[in-house]
Amino acid sequence: MAIKTTGQLALGADIYAELGGAVGTTINVNNTYVRALIGKAAGVEIKFSEFYGASAVSHTITTGSYGTYNPLGSSGSYGVGYRAFNGINYGSIAPATHSGATIWNVSYNEVYGQKGGDIRTFRVIMQGTRAKNFFTSISHPDFSGGTLLTSNSSHSNENNAAGVYTLWQWSAALDPVWSGWVTEPTNIGVDIV
Repeated sequence: MAIKTTGQLALGADIYAELGGAVGTTINVNNTYVRALIGKAAGVEIKFSEFYGASAVSHTITTGSYGTYNPLGSSGSYGVGYRAFNGINYGSIAPATHSGATIWNVSYNEVYGQKGGDIRTFRVIMQGTRAKNFFTSISHPDFSGGTLLTSNSSHSNENNAAGVYTLWQWSAALDPVWSGWVTEPTNIGVDIV
């Protein structure tokens, strides 16, 4: 649901509520996730009128996983979240599209026991060729600061047996930040803006 397009806007009742926040929570327009709703970086001037019609899309992920979470193991891989891509399928997401693009992956991934150390990433994959700013952020309480900005991700358009797709990827070096993603399967709400 989008923010109204006319009338007076309230930071909490209109803007923060669009992001799934509880009315009455103390926030300000400098919060990363508030700025991400309209694609504004820190330090850039904001006008309240820019929020008219802005929309965050909430997705519910019923998590699934592959592999075994074993950070002390000699080698292996693990993923948790949602994936329907390239022959590895787990979990589910609703709705399964964002701005007309099919979502193929929203997951935390770990490859451990590698030469040079473990590799931890958070990935979003959508069908088709998409610009880096196709969405500006993805939010969840387990993320450091609550929000991952696409401007801080690696981004690539790729093609394989699954077809043409776009990958956004963030480094996930600190386990405590991702603790909610490595527990048993559950429902996780994420907002893609």
